[in-house]
Amino acid sequence: MLAMTHLFAIITPLPDPPFLQVWALERPLPAAILLIIVGLLIVALLARRSQARLGGAIGAVLVLAGLGVFLLGAIVTTERERVIRLTHQLVDAAETGDSGRAGEIIGDDFALAISGTRLSQINRDVLLGIVENFPAEVQPRGMTILETQAVVSSPIAARTQFRVRVISNIGPPSVTWWRLDWRRGDNDEWILDTIDWQSLNGRRPGVERAADVMRFAR
Repeated sequence: MLAMTHLFAIITPLPDPPFLQVWALERPLPAAILLIIVGLLIVALLARRSQARLGGAIGAVLVLAGLGVFLLGAIVTTERERVIRLTHQLVDAAETGDSGRAGEIIGDDFALAISGTRLSQINRDVLLGIVENFPAEVQPRGMTILETQAVVSSPIAARTQFRVRVISNIGPPSVTWWRLDWRRGDNDEWILDTIDWQSLNGRRPGVERAADVMRFAR
């Protein structure tokens, strides 16, 4: 319990997204099912009261609304969903050593930070080398994203942060938090500008950890 309290003390949660955005666009299935069920219940209830026509009209509206919510959510991809997807793709690229895919996500002016301190020695090219060497250096048996948060603060700026567990063949498991800052590029795609390593097994990493990161670039 103390470890969890300490963890939340050093990780600042991102703001929650708007309620309607989540349940109407990003997770539409529960809302759609609820509308359809309520519509069918109203049809059955009013039919018992000899108001079948009224019940049918109200029920039809609710069922159609439920279907509309589901279709809208299936068609529309929010900007928050886009940066979450890119975040997960970056983790997948690290696990497999796919520096090509990582290079499509990371911006030219990229910088790595540890606990808020930017490291000038780790730029885009160095990070791509780290991604390429990561599987050989860490030998991950599995990388699991345990939690992802995201906020789009403006039409051109977004932030994600995620907690990931890495199980390695050559060392003990680790759980880390990372914060990613994004900007929208000229081609309307989100570009990763900064990665901030925020937590290692519930503790704030110091800048001396930069040597551990650089080891992967060799």
